[in-house]
Order: sequence, then C-alpha cells, then structure tokens
Amino acid sequence: MRQLSVWHVRLFVRALIGAALAFGLILLLSALTDEGGLTLAVRLGRAAPITPVAAALGTGAALAPPRWRGELLALSTLGQRPTLTMLPAVLGATVVGAVIALLLMVGGVDAHGFFPVVPRSLELTFDGIAFVEPQSGTRILPTGELAEPVARAALAANAATSDLPRFGLFVAGLATLVATGGLAMVAAVMRTWARPMRGLALGVLMVSLLAGFQASASSRVSALLALAPAFALFSAALRGYRRSDER
Repeated sequence: MRQLSVWHVRLFVRALIGAALAFGLILLLSALTDEGGLTLAVRLGRAAPITPVAAALGTGAALAPPRWRGELLALSTLGQRPTLTMLPAVLGATVVGAVIALLLMVGGVDAHGFFPVVPRSLELTFDGIAFVEPQSGTRILPTGELAEPVARAALAANAATSDLPRFGLFVAGLATLVATGGLAMVAAVMRTWARPMRGLALGVLMVSLLAGFQASASSRVSALLALAPAFALFSAALRGYRRSDER
C-alpha cells in the first residue's frame, strides 16, 4: 500500500496546479491594485508573502474530492496511514513555495514585501519641464506622469536587493518555504485545528512571523529571528498532521 500509484501522482499534480492557480490569482489581484509600471520581480515580491496561503488552498482543493468520495477513508481502512495518503497533496502544493523561495534567495524576486518600511522622502528639483529625482534620474511631469517610464523600471529593479536587512533574501526565502509546508499540512488536516485553542495558537504563530519581518525591517532585530516563528509554525503543523494517524 505504500507504493506510489497513479492516484498519488494525480493528487500531487492537482495540488500543484491548485496552488499555482491560487498564487496566480493573488498575483493578478495585486497587479490590478498596484500603481502600475512595475517590474515582474516587484509584482512577484508583493505576492510572495501570501504563498503559504496559496499552498493551503491548493492542498485543500486537491484533497476535497477524494475526501468527499470516501477514498481517503477507504485507503485508511485498507491499512494506509492518512499521513502517507495525503502527503502527495502537501508536497505538490509546497512546490510552489519552493520555487518562490528559490527566486527570493537568488534575488529574482523583490523581497521588500517581507520587510515593509516607510519610504524615504524624495528630493525633487524642477528643471523647467519635469520634476527630477537626482539619485535615480526619474523625471515626473507636472501632470504626475513619468516622463521616462524606463527610469522607473530601472529604479524598481535596483530596489530588489537594496535597503534590505542583512540575510534578508535568505530569511525571506527559507521562511516562505517552511511556512508553505506548514500551512499545506494544516490544510490537509483542517479538522485537527478546529478546536479554538489550537486555532488560536496557529494564529499567534502567523502573527509572530509577520511581526518578526516587521521588526527586522526597522533594524531593531536580526532578520534571522523571523525564522523562529516560521519553524515553530512548521513544527506545530507537523504535530497536527501526524495526529491524523492516531484516529
């Protein structure tokens, strides 16, 4: 019963596609609400913090049909542990988080979405035609439009690795991967987290993760400290996931 079957492969693929579609929808909504003229790296960076949620949605969507049809219960009756039955869905959804994490670590995605800070005030001078920002060379017309859209794209690209805390790219990538796997497991055994205290504990860990990024963005603490709630979230999710074998 532990051998890989076509059923497991299909479950993996459904979870992967579901998580990718969920992330694509998040990216689209972000693109529709931003100010426009941004590079793909910046757009991906703004959607990247929501990657664990996309993985949870993909996992839940992949497991819903076999759960409704009684396939999970049937496999459990035949002797297969629920953790092994649901594992392809968890891994498939986590692939999306792994891709985003890799892009974050190599600088292919702007990580400023993880470390939000108050933007610095611009020092503009008027050259008779447009307002000029000396450092970036960006020129803004009196109407508010950019005189040179290419300058804005270059500015966004340069911002991908500047003004980030030390180890920021590594922390953002690793935390994304760990949190993605954690929430994918939570979605697989949602009933385990239906109890108020367990749900509250999960919420506290997620808030702590966000707080860790906020604190490191202001240079109050090391960015590495943001990994503590991420791994605590994963550990709690893993314990809840393994409880499904005890039923």
